[in-house]
Amino acid sequence: MDDAPCRIKVVKKITHPLLNLMNMNNISLILKHIEEIQERLSSTPDFDMEYSVNKNQVNVWSKNYPATSACIRTDRTGQLIVNATSGSRKLNGGTGSPLNEILNNGQGNFLPNACYVVDLGRFIFKTDGFSRRVTQIDFRLADESLIDRGSRPRRQMTEVDGTEHGHGVPHCLGGPNEGINIFLMSQTVNRELLKHLEGFMSASIRLGDLYSLKGTILLDYDHLLSTRPSSFHYKVTIQSSTTKGFFDCQINN
Repeated sequence: MDDAPCRIKVVKKITHPLLNLMNMNNISLILKHIEEIQERLSSTPDFDMEYSVNKNQVNVWSKNYPATSACIRTDRTGQLIVNATSGSRKLNGGTGSPLNEILNNGQGNFLPNACYVVDLGRFIFKTDGFSRRVTQIDFRLADESLIDRGSRPRRQMTEVDGTEHGHGVPHCLGGPNEGINIFLMSQTVNRELLKHLEGFMSASIRLGDLYSLKGTILLDYDHLLSTRPSSFHYKVTIQSSTTKGFFDCQINN
């Protein structure tokens, strides 16, 4: 079957004084990024990106792939803010939906100096300026059911020379399956160390009917162009109706 042609469609472009809040450099950066996503999915049938510029934000979506959408704006400090919903979360009691391709790039291919606010702020991914990779993740969860492994759509986890793709925020805690939450790591880190940490977090949650969990993951890299973290530093606070705990754990990769 031949691949369907892909295109980017400008639905609506409005000139407005508030566009001064989002300078033209940022708009050009966002539109170039949309083109990159479109190119990555050029072999996906009927995957057409559309966008509109309205006041101080750019809205992006794909009509044939409704899980793919985002609102991108600039805050008062000039930082790019990307608001999006992870397609891998359960929606309206259903079993899930396809991945949000705006979040599904590989590390090193996200908007620079951006803050990706995912699932209404449950997850916040921050990228650096030059290398366009995630350097910090903040996450918060409360009174949500733990998710079994393999129950949701996930990004392809291909092993490369003994290196695997693993989740930053654990999958069982609802961590997105898109590429923004996927990192290169050794088999030992992915299958043993992070799995052990994930089990500790989920077991702590199960101790009480009501709980809240807040955490930060700091990611270090050996050099400027590396897309494989050299370490993951987890700082997590868990509070339930029966217990409260805090752990600080650095995992070398």
